Amino acid sequence: MKKEYILSIETSGNLLGLGLSTPDKHIAKIEFYMPNLHDRLLAQTVRSMLTDLLLSFDDIKAVAVSAGPGSFTGLRIGLAFAKALCFDGRIKFIPVPVLDAFAKTASSYSNMLSAEKIIATVPSHKDLLYYCEYDNTGNAQGEIIMSNLADFRSLNFDNTMLVGDFLEFESTYKTIRSINSLNISNIMDYAQMNYMNGLFSDASDFTPIYVQEFIPKGYKQ
Repeated sequence: MKKEYILSIETSGNLLGLGLSTPDKHIAKIEFYMPNLHDRLLAQTVRSMLTDLLLSFDDIKAVAVSAGPGSFTGLRIGLAFAKALCFDGRIKFIPVPVLDAFAKTASSYSNMLSAEKIIATVPSHKDLLYYCEYDNTGNAQGEIIMSNLADFRSLNFDNTMLVGDFLEFESTYKTIRSINSLNISNIMDYAQMNYMNGLFSDASDFTPIYVQEFIPKGYKQ
């Protein structure tokens, strides 16, 4: 039986991450930890990875891409590439909410660490960040919130697993910290789960999870 391959793409922040997996196994991972590489390296790195593995785009059955929140530009680059691959419907489309991917990964450790809840975060800009609260199995308990660092620090973190690209801070609470930064494995794990459950989306009309309105640089209201 011919193997089914899932291509995973992470472009929501400074990390450019690419991964190839089957529904039950990670095959390859490539990560670049430098900003402003997404547009220049995404397409050529995917082609090189497939060529090195003696595969082609015809072997890809699904494309998973980080869906936000995160960098406006990064999300658009990743989504545009994923949409191009899925334009005719042959390749399935899996959008991956970044905070949900963090929380699902963390839920594997929550019982072992006696965490009562999970808070997943990703940075926005300056002293702002996005966060969402989850139960200890990774199910969201509310909406995504954009917060300044001062307000975020005031939350109660007792017996909380804090995960994601958050800024370090001193806390008097009994905080459980895990998974300090997003990596392509988080996206791949979430993609595998959705693929096995047949959870796909329509790529043609999907828009990233921006949370806040996108305003181009230099534009004044």
